[in-house]
Amino acid sequence: AVLGWTSATVAALGGGWVAAQTGRPTAARFLRAAAGVSALVLADDLFQLHADLLRFVGLPKAARQLIIVAPAVLWLLRYTGEIARTRWVILVGSLVGFGVSLAVDAVTPRDSIAAIFFEDSAKLLGVIAWAQYMVLTSVDIVRSTIRDAKAAARPDLTPAEEPVEVLR
Repeated sequence: AVLGWTSATVAALGGGWVAAQTGRPTAARFLRAAAGVSALVLADDLFQLHADLLRFVGLPKAARQLIIVAPAVLWLLRYTGEIARTRWVILVGSLVGFGVSLAVDAVTPRDSIAAIFFEDSAKLLGVIAWAQYMVLTSVDIVRSTIRDAKAAARPDLTPAEEPVEVLR
């Protein structure tokens, strides 16, 4: 899971950097905020912030989980328009995985092997889908900025006349 969060964070930061360099401030803010959410959840997963550190403050489990989840909810609400222009179905899959993980955690006994398996499996699927969403969204935004830069550099060409790029 930590590798997935790290991949998502790095992909979003890279895409945000390219977007900022190529005159796409909204896309840059969108990706940088996503990187911040990913980094927070990465830190939580790596250092068990909600499970260990915040427990010593005396907060109930639900409040500790809310502290970690709230930035993601705010990101979703703030960037709904931008999300709608992406491959949002993958993001929905991620949220379903996280939701199933939280639901299993809430309704099953802590020591149950089956509960741990289903909770961790759903969470891992959520992390993988989140990372995939961040990578694909960053790639799509970077491709778009490159396409726009090429069009600006060669205004004499119509889209049909542009040279075809071959991947090797």
